[in-house]
Amino acid sequence: MKVRTLALSLALTAMTPFARAQIVAETPSPTAPAPPAAVVATVPEAPVVPAALAARVTALARVADDTVECFTERGERTEHIADRRCGQWYAQLARGGPATAHAIGSIMERPPSEPNPLRDGEGEYRTGPRLVQLLATTRAPEAIPYMLRYVAGAARHRHDWSESSNEMFRQLARLAGEDAAPLAPWRPDDAALVSVMEHRVEAWLAWWAAHRDEAPAERAAAADARAVAALASDDVEARFAAIQRLAANPAQRPAVESSLRGLMARADLPAPAAVYIRRWAQRARLPIAARTLRAAAL
Repeated sequence: MKVRTLALSLALTAMTPFARAQIVAETPSPTAPAPPAAVVATVPEAPVVPAALAARVTALARVADDTVECFTERGERTEHIADRRCGQWYAQLARGGPATAHAIGSIMERPPSEPNPLRDGEGEYRTGPRLVQLLATTRAPEAIPYMLRYVAGAARHRHDWSESSNEMFRQLARLAGEDAAPLAPWRPDDAALVSVMEHRVEAWLAWWAAHRDEAPAERAAAADARAVAALASDDVEARFAAIQRLAANPAQRPAVESSLRGLMARADLPAPAAVYIRRWAQRARLPIAARTLRAAAL
C-alpha cells in the first residue's frame, strides 16, 4: 500500500497543473492521450455546495436529468416533445438561483462514464445548451468555475466536442463581459478541431487566473478598456470581437465605425471574413463605404 501511495504521489508531482487539477474530477483511462502541454493556468477548484442548499441542489439535479427527455429527433430535425412537464422542469430550474447553478454544475462534474444530459439523449445539441444557458442565467459566482472545469476536462481527455461545450464558450463570454478566446465566426469548421478548442481552454484558464478575484463590475470595466484598445489591433478576430462588443455603446460608436472601415479596407482580410463582417455590419446598421462593400462582395 505504501509503495502504491508513493507511486501516486510521484505521478501527481510530475503532472502539469492542468492535469493535477482535473485528477480530482475524472480519472482517465490507461489509454487516454496525454493532456495538452501548453496549458499554463490552473483549473478552478470545484465549488462547494453550502449545506443549507444541499437538499435543494439534489432535487434540482434530478429535474435537470429529466430534461434529457424534452427533445427528440424527427428525421433530420430535433423537435421539442409535447410534454407539459418540460416547461415545468425548465421553469423550476430558472427559479432556482444558486441552487440551480450547483445542480447543473454537479452534472458537469460527472465522469464521462455516467449518464449526462449535456451530451446524451436524442436531442443533446438542444438539451445540453439549454442547461448551460440556464446555468449562466443564474449569474451565480460558481457558474464560471463550473464551465471552465467542464471544458478543461473535455480538452484533457480529448472527448468529442459537443454543442454543450460550444455553448459554454458563448456563455463564458457573456458572464465575463468579454471573449478571452474569440473564434472567427466565418470559420465554423474550426469549432470541430481539438487543437482550436484546446487553445480556447488555455486562453480562458489564463483569463481566470488573472481576473478570478475581481468583482463583476471590475471585470466589465477592464474588459471595456481592453476592447477600446483592440479596435486598433492587427489581429482580425480580436478587432472584430471588440467592434461587436462596443457597437451598442453610443459613446464608442464613432470609434467603432472608424475601426470597422479600416478593417474592411485591409488588403489581407480573408474573403469569407469580409463577407461575414459586411453582413453583420448591415444588420447592426453600421455604415461602410460603398467602395468597400463592393470589394467585400467579390
